[in-house]
Amino acid sequence: MKLATGTKNIGFEPMTVQIRNPDGEYDPNDIYIYYYKEPTVQKQSAEFSYINEDKMIIFNVDFGWGTENKHDVFRDNANLTCRFSSSKNGSGIIYTDAFMETSPMGSMKLKAYPDQIRCRSPIWESPEQIKLDVSINGQNYYGDFPFTMVDPISTLRLSPLSGPIDGGTLLTIYGSGMNASIPQEVEVLVKFGNIMTQPVDKSNITDIEWSDDDYYEELHLTEKLVKQANGNWDDIEDKKHVDRYSGAITPNISHYFDFTPPDVKGAGGVIPILIGENVGINVTDHRENSTSYRSKIED
Repeated sequence: MKLATGTKNIGFEPMTVQIRNPDGEYDPNDIYIYYYKEPTVQKQSAEFSYINEDKMIIFNVDFGWGTENKHDVFRDNANLTCRFSSSKNGSGIIYTDAFMETSPMGSMKLKAYPDQIRCRSPIWESPEQIKLDVSINGQNYYGDFPFTMVDPISTLRLSPLSGPIDGGTLLTIYGSGMNASIPQEVEVLVKFGNIMTQPVDKSNITDIEWSDDDYYEELHLTEKLVKQANGNWDDIEDKKHVDRYSGAITPNISHYFDFTPPDVKGAGGVIPILIGENVGINVTDHRENSTSYRSKIED
């Protein structure tokens, strides 16, 4: 059943929908249909997503509040969804829930109405160019925005597997998706523990096809030692194409240290403490006796 056309005199108010039987009578019900003025949906905030992530996507939207649509009625009758359609497989369509929000998110401004729609990308089977649409009622879609599902960023192997605490060790990372971002200028960072280091120099990324023998030779490690490393061993044995990035520099981690309490009964053993860049720990009240050890710590 299609909605009636010509909404000039409807005033965008909800109305009942009834079925007329052969006797000329209508079924009594309190089910309503709501006409709305189509919002203006602008291009999404992101042009790509890694196939293994549920990426947040935001659309700026002019809902026409006040002059064309009533916020409370619109909200109560909407069924916001995003639709991701495969270009390879006509039946490859995934829907995700969407939400109206006020920008910035969490805004508590008086009489501030939603001006954006948010949804998340789904997990996708393989990299490809797809189509992204957004719907107000779950059936009529707008946008037809181009969107790309790209190889996921993954780390398969590192070389070397150790380095001095002073940092400065040149690290080679083997993985995928380092060059998959759109546009290419989107920054990718290397993180060591909780320490963010330099962005990846994408000019230093090369695509290689490796075998396990090539891998052992380059790392100068025995097969037994390599197999002890974490990672997906099948990616080596299957001779897959992977990215190789030589340029990550290990940071100085001398701020990792052990704090050993006084050697008193009940004091316990070594306590590892991590001091972050903006976090300090100060012992302001220290008391000890022959049976216990206690310190008041402020950060």
